[in-house]
Amino acid sequence: MKPPKDTTAATCPVTRTAETGPKAIMKAGNTKSPEMLLTAESIVGLRLSGAVLWSVAYLLIIKRGFQDRTLGMPLTALACNLATEFTFGVLRRNTPPGNDALVYAIWLALDAVILVQAFSFGPVRYRSTLPGRWFDAMLVLALGSALGIVLAITRAFDDRDGRYSAFPGNLLMSILFVAMALRRSDVGGQSIYIAWSKMLGTLAISLLMVATGPVSPLPAILCVAIAFDMAYVVLLHANLRRLGLNPWTRW
Repeated sequence: MKPPKDTTAATCPVTRTAETGPKAIMKAGNTKSPEMLLTAESIVGLRLSGAVLWSVAYLLIIKRGFQDRTLGMPLTALACNLATEFTFGVLRRNTPPGNDALVYAIWLALDAVILVQAFSFGPVRYRSTLPGRWFDAMLVLALGSALGIVLAITRAFDDRDGRYSAFPGNLLMSILFVAMALRRSDVGGQSIYIAWSKMLGTLAISLLMVATGPVSPLPAILCVAIAFDMAYVVLLHANLRRLGLNPWTRW
């Protein structure tokens, strides 16, 4: 005699509980479009362009910072950059795909020079708001806080390449550069070529994200960042003209 068939599976289908939370949102957003809008060569070109243009922006910030003996990057933006680059260039260097970890490591090295400038020139730049004895402590606190936030975002969203911390950080950086142009009465540490390099680098990454990235709010965030970058270009150009400086001969 054959044993009776178990009909439980047929009559009582198993109901799967939908996964919720930040990781589920990210997994849902990682569904790729079946068609790529760009060729493989174009993708490599945009990725390389973004990395090179941002590196140029950092190098020019370093150059102008030493020339003007001042800090050319807002402190909060510097802390966010260092936290992201340290996380994905050192702590989680085996996680980002391709050569992204190497790019993060290069940016970390460049931002480390800007950090030295911050400790060297920052107390003078911010003496009206932060006395010298408090400046170093506040900068260390900002670095530690930024690192903690990036690590928390990385864990919550299972962020393997830094996009969920780097791209919002990019938007924050763009906003802070506009605020810096509005607040400062001088253009120390700034040049029109820094502004253009930053904007074009973000534009390259934005095009790459729109064409090949997952469906997510990140491309929209980058588009807003580009709008602030354009505003910074206009404001900085006006400030340079107001001070009688030729924007195109000031590197």
